[in-house]
Amino acid sequence: MPNIFNHISPLIISDKETKITPPPRNSLKINTIHNPNLPKINSEENIYAHIQDSGITRQHQIISFFMKLFSVAATLLCAVCLNNAAAQDIAVKTNLLYDATLTINAGAEVQIAPKWSLDLSGNYNPWTLSDGKKWKHWLIQPEARYWFCEALGGHFIGAHLLAGEYNMGQWGHGFKFLNNDAKPLADHRYQGWFAGAGIAYGYTWLLNRHWSIEAEIGFGWAYTRYDTYECKDCGRKIKSNQVHNYVGPTKAAINLVYVF
Repeated sequence: MPNIFNHISPLIISDKETKITPPPRNSLKINTIHNPNLPKINSEENIYAHIQDSGITRQHQIISFFMKLFSVAATLLCAVCLNNAAAQDIAVKTNLLYDATLTINAGAEVQIAPKWSLDLSGNYNPWTLSDGKKWKHWLIQPEARYWFCEALGGHFIGAHLLAGEYNMGQWGHGFKFLNNDAKPLADHRYQGWFAGAGIAYGYTWLLNRHWSIEAEIGFGWAYTRYDTYECKDCGRKIKSNQVHNYVGPTKAAINLVYVF
């Protein structure tokens, strides 16, 4: 399966000045002790390239795994949609909360059993707002739902995955919630990636045969790695490759839904 991360990455809103500058070559210390298990490196140029490559391998492996997982989820959802096209149990939707923040978003859902459905949503925000504020990101979120009455109407619970990238900062005074401190967002910028999972509860109000309103809230965990930059000029990196385990809301939606 092709790695779709390679196609999505160019969309990530990263500033030109955020380029990671590798350490000076003369700062590298070469260990000359022979180890047969290590790859052969015959020159300073090769050593330098090897260190650069190995520094990002693990991050790319993690992201690649989640992108492949989401590719499978998207393919499965499309296959089920095509298989059930005649049953009129396919829905498309937009999240009004994201619409209000000028975030491009769309979702699709298909019933796969009397009380089960699969949902797939995604969003993309490439904008830099006034005063240098940033909430740039992309996110993809597949979810399996169990409906207490009948699929696509009434109460439901769900389990979802999520992954994406972000570039955000300079947002007011920030806040603290559980193990998350957003106060540094007031004078710093953060750029990184995340992946995680969560559970959700929601309810859908049927307006007529085709239209409905859906509300949902989710809570979960996400693993993230990020770099920290000064916000004054959004250029100089002050911390690199930091790790945070986020615990908190992972989904919030008020969806306008159209059922075919």
